[in-house]
Amino acid sequence: MNRSAQFNPETFLVHARKAAPITRETEDTICSLVEESINRYLENVEEFFNSESGRLRRIVEGLSRSLAATIANKWTFDVDDESAPFHDEASAFAWLSPEREEPVSIGHYEDFIVPGRDEFFQIESDWLIRSIWNVRKEYEAQYWNLLAWYDSRWKDHWNRPPGSPARLPTDLQGLIQDLCQIWHDHVDRGLRLPRKDPEPDSPLLRFIDVSLTVPLGDQRPAKKTVLDFVSKHCRPLIRRKDAKIEMLKRGPGAAGP
Repeated sequence: MNRSAQFNPETFLVHARKAAPITRETEDTICSLVEESINRYLENVEEFFNSESGRLRRIVEGLSRSLAATIANKWTFDVDDESAPFHDEASAFAWLSPEREEPVSIGHYEDFIVPGRDEFFQIESDWLIRSIWNVRKEYEAQYWNLLAWYDSRWKDHWNRPPGSPARLPTDLQGLIQDLCQIWHDHVDRGLRLPRKDPEPDSPLLRFIDVSLTVPLGDQRPAKKTVLDFVSKHCRPLIRRKDAKIEMLKRGPGAAGP
């Protein structure tokens, strides 16, 4: 992980030490596992970006080709007019899809404009052409917003798309589950949790909270949300796994306690 300035093991190890006596070897193991879990989470975000940006590019290209075919037949320009934006379907598509030209956003999302082309469609009387153009703009706005988020993520890598902390994304659930498993295996097998409180706190919750700061920063879920997820999902899952392992150790036909 090339994020040594942000990934500081001491920030989460201090909470593990408060929960139980751990050796230096155990500390090294915890650091390695936490880093591995965070990397896996970030790789999932990378996969999301590649998938979503590809989807949006394909939509914008499809709408641009449809629009190019339509306006190439309807709009006509003097063949000698050097200022004409296009003269056929191919040049219309190129005009609609200039490379490396970023649209300008004025004020709110609805004010997203494309320099040099918006004015042509604003005076167009054909509702179908205007509709295709507006839909294309919406998807292109989504694409550029995604690129802006991705760029900011590498400048300040804990940024991520906004989301409701009450509904944890699947990949974030996986990261929290991994952190609970690490705590269970190397610090506290009981996964002790505090009682529900408006501001819950415990070594485990602080360990998870600090670890989530690396990929999420201020966008990480509140401790009470993490507590709810850990108590209802992570701890029961780990306890079921423990029970199954114990049953296997006893061997076939072993009776319960």
